[in-house]
This record gives sequence, C-alpha cells and structure tokens, in this order.
Amino acid sequence: MNERRRVALAKIADSLDKLYSQLKDLKSEEEDYRDNMPKSLQSSERYSRVELAIEYMGYALLSLDEAD
Repeated sequence: MNERRRVALAKIADSLDKLYSQLKDLKSEEEDYRDNMPKSLQSSERYSRVELAIEYMGYALLSLDEAD
C-alpha cells in the first residue's frame, strides 16, 4: 500500500473511531431516557421505538467495531 492510501485509510479509521464514540454516547443517552420513562409508558409504542432504536444502535456499534 502506498503512502497516499495509508494516509487515506488512517483518516477513515479516525472517522470511524469518532463516529463510534458519538454513537456510543447517543446510545447511552437513549438508554438513560428509556430507564427513566414512567412505568405507565413502559408498554407504550414510544417505549417500543426507544427499545428498537437502542437495539439498532447496538448493531451499528458492532459493525463499526468490526470495520475498524
């Protein structure tokens, strides 16, 4: 691999690291939001959407980790 491609790959790896960190923080915020929802909402559509978003963010984090 030549220098130009190594530099380009390093930039992509750095971007993946930043994206991973941002997504991990967002997932944590969403988990906190879910955990602090009133019991009356825990059977609601909103709660289900939050759970699904957390699940998908988890899959995305695994994919980013593998890509890195």
